[in-house]
Amino acid sequence: MDYTIENISIKGINLTSADNLLLSPEFDINISYANPNKNMGFYYYEKDSHITISYSTAILCSSGNVLPSFYQPKNNVTVLETASKCSGVKVTTTIRDSLLRDQRKSKIRLSIDISIPIRSDTEAVETTASSILKVYCDVKVDKLAMDSKIVSEKCVLINKPWASTNYQNKGLEVSDNKLARASY
Repeated sequence: MDYTIENISIKGINLTSADNLLLSPEFDINISYANPNKNMGFYYYEKDSHITISYSTAILCSSGNVLPSFYQPKNNVTVLETASKCSGVKVTTTIRDSLLRDQRKSKIRLSIDISIPIRSDTEAVETTASSILKVYCDVKVDKLAMDSKIVSEKCVLINKPWASTNYQNKGLEVSDNKLARASY
């Protein structure tokens, strides 16, 4: 299984005022779910799904029940949009200054953590409706705007509810459900 952030639109992050450390960010994110498996499909559930978008040590937005429920058939790629809106997010002057500096360089690094309940469509694989799929994405965008462009992107499946927790994916090593965050 492979996950990709295909597009991200950002609103509500105004960094022009030195006094404004209170943000109301909104993120519209297109996520590609690729299921290359020829033997099973997957059910994804909105209830108890969660997405967190962070910059450095600051959580910019954290929302639950925002990833849509859907069935993904065998050997299929599905692209879905999710919207996360937050308000009253206070950032420090250090974070604001760092965001401004990175925006001038057109390289703002965001961390996107996704958790979504999943179940396979076959009983040969032991998953339940409470099996949680976790994906970590490291995304660099050129600006914090509606028309932002992705400069680079890597997503890693942190856990497979139906497999061992030790494996390698996309050149990033994952062990015991902890991501060794790679820099690029």
